[in-house]
Amino acid sequence: MEKKLYNQINDYFKNRQYQKIPTDIENVAMYGMYDKSNLYLINVIELGPEFALDPERYLEYKQLTMQQFSKTEADKVILLNLIIAKETQVLYDAFNFVPDLSERFIDVVWFINENTRKLQIPKRQLKNILNIDKEIKKILNNEQTTYYKLKPRKGTVWITWVLMSINIAVWVNMEIRGSSLDLETLIASGAMSFPLVVLDGEYYRLVTAMFLHIGILHLFHNMFSLYIFGYRLERYLKIWQYLVVYIGSGLLGSLMSLTGAYITGMYPVAAGASGAVYGLIGSLLVVTNKIKKPIDGVSSYILWVMFGIGIVFSILTPNVDILAHVGGFAGGIMMTHILLKPAQKTDVL
Repeated sequence: MEKKLYNQINDYFKNRQYQKIPTDIENVAMYGMYDKSNLYLINVIELGPEFALDPERYLEYKQLTMQQFSKTEADKVILLNLIIAKETQVLYDAFNFVPDLSERFIDVVWFINENTRKLQIPKRQLKNILNIDKEIKKILNNEQTTYYKLKPRKGTVWITWVLMSINIAVWVNMEIRGSSLDLETLIASGAMSFPLVVLDGEYYRLVTAMFLHIGILHLFHNMFSLYIFGYRLERYLKIWQYLVVYIGSGLLGSLMSLTGAYITGMYPVAAGASGAVYGLIGSLLVVTNKIKKPIDGVSSYILWVMFGIGIVFSILTPNVDILAHVGGFAGGIMMTHILLKPAQKTDVL
């Protein structure tokens, strides 16, 4: 038996882990989500035979909503009202207005006609919000929509701290034995170079080099990035998945570094967790896209910006292995797509 349309629309937002916001009206369900620096509020409103939508009362409700969310730190609050009704033409004409995009609170009204199962967006209204319009059209056409069942893990995030501790301990050990800036100490500790790996067959260096750092600034930069991205990602992946992404991205970054050395004929001594860290950025980008919301304030937009800044910095800074960064980033994206495949679910219509 097909679900009631109101329930189908609500299930869409519930399955995608939009935050449910309590309301005191039985035929209204509200959901919220932060994206970039904006707060999106979605009202799913069902108008049955016993309900009517009075534009004046709606304006009162809008004012109450504005007051309720006036203290939020978001740059803008976008209120999307999805009104489900059997007859929508009169409502369409009443709410066919141009939202004032200069205001902090932006009011948007769309209609879903129960009789025709069509989404009606007034010509003067915003047409695309968080890609919701395309997904609702699929639901109305009885097409399957997919989502990823990924919930943040409760409890202490500890693998990131373990990885940071290993990196720091290895760096301290190098300083005790000599210096992390000394080539002999780096090579003795497992740093990577083309002749040692390819010609001498010391393939273990592909892994050991991931835990070495050249100087305190190199260590601080990578550990800071590991903490920022790692603890967010670790909450959404299983422990073994997180380690696969970290180690696998670091390996792919090392292989890309060796490829670059082979092409250029330059064989520098390479070390650092940058490939693995960029892999975490790529992996976190995939997760934010799958769950369609930011993670602790970090959105896909922010991740792309930080990746771009990192690449520009890599180009402008001497002796920075940009291929290791790009290789790790690509590895994190590819492996996370594969690892999250079992988490893909289909909405039940």
